[in-house]
Amino acid sequence: MTDRREIFSSPDLSKIIPGTSTLGVPTFRDILQIAHIHTNRDNAIARLELTRQDDELLIARQDGRPIQVWINDYSYHEEDPSGMNYLAGSVEVFREPITSFSFEHEGGFNWRVTGEGVETAHIARVKRLAATIGDYAVEKQEKAIKRALEREGYGV
Repeated sequence: MTDRREIFSSPDLSKIIPGTSTLGVPTFRDILQIAHIHTNRDNAIARLELTRQDDELLIARQDGRPIQVWINDYSYHEEDPSGMNYLAGSVEVFREPITSFSFEHEGGFNWRVTGEGVETAHIARVKRLAATIGDYAVEKQEKAIKRALEREGYGV
């Protein structure tokens, strides 16, 4: 079991500016999907609420349902305890579904995942989740800032 207090580096999370935003995430069987595998049917979208305050990024589903995340990427590799790399494929991030979780900023690009009942399956999966959330949240924030500046008459 990975220690949920393990510190990892995430430049992507460090770029998120304070405030609250939402992200739409595809689900399959009510499980959030990272590197979503497209199917022939429409998959539901869950809305995550992200709240960045000072040194914490709190993440919860808007519908209040439990959070479980799968990474579905057949090019994704992680190191097992013996030091061997293996092809992960479709893997869970948390050992059990949780109601919410936080990324706590530890200075620089360093973060740790915390929250009641948070037990992670592998730190590499947490880092992948953090990078995905950070990337999409920053992209969304940048687009919102650009639209606001354009509305105010500033060419961007």
